[in-house]
Amino acid sequence: MKDYQEIGETEDISYEMSVHAKEYQAGFYQLGTDGVISYYNKSEEEIEQLSKKVVWFTIIERYGLYSIAMYYDNYNNTANGEDL
Repeated sequence: MKDYQEIGETEDISYEMSVHAKEYQAGFYQLGTDGVISYYNKSEEEIEQLSKKVVWFTIIERYGLYSIAMYYDNYNNTANGEDL
């Protein structure tokens, strides 16, 4: 994932997506119990737990209509060879 970059108010998203095949995406980690997402002063276990709750968004275009798609991966719910 690239560094944070704000979309400018004058940017033509439709043009950029159709002509330059530009993609718009943003990724986040679900908030921890302390309400702060920071890797500073976090143990390796806490960092691993944050990385298991990923939320990301992307702008998609279908037949000239634009939507925001949201994906949520909670790796804490992975079967790991067991039944869920």
